[in-house]
Amino acid sequence: MYTATEVDGIALQHAVDMVDLVEVVVRCHRLGTQGPDGQLHIYPGFGGDRTAPSYEEHAHAPMLTREDCEYYFRIYGESEFERFEASPEFAPLYQPDFSIFPRAAVFTADIDPLRDDGSQFAERLHEAGIPCRLRNDAELVHGYVRARHMSHRVKTALDEVCASVDWLLGSEPV
Repeated sequence: MYTATEVDGIALQHAVDMVDLVEVVVRCHRLGTQGPDGQLHIYPGFGGDRTAPSYEEHAHAPMLTREDCEYYFRIYGESEFERFEASPEFAPLYQPDFSIFPRAAVFTADIDPLRDDGSQFAERLHEAGIPCRLRNDAELVHGYVRARHMSHRVKTALDEVCASVDWLLGSEPV
């Protein structure tokens, strides 16, 4: 589920699960309507290959394990990985045309099974000619935003998130 609001003429969306914003973009494209002008993802999961290095290396990572990821995929109704290809709204890495997406800022946590999903998404955007910023934060885990008041490293990462919002809104050059 996502929420949308307008502040000073700028539409803001808050996605509350892993692919809602991407789902909105894909559906708007399919319906021929205007979608968001930018997208910001923090440690996203995009239905990527669960045999990718990050899923293997961090299968037992703190905060989010590969088993947790499997659980969430089942909740979304996709019990078999092969079925994701039929649902690019759920698994955007299977979207055949990445040129439909707006510019993006993608933040990944290095100690996270989902890390490679974010980097693969950013790579596909670059291949489609879509401006994208990718930042992988070393030694941080999925959910690191929760430590924003306790960690200088997390504060630095969130400063980058804020700078990316300016970039996404067009007040900073590509």
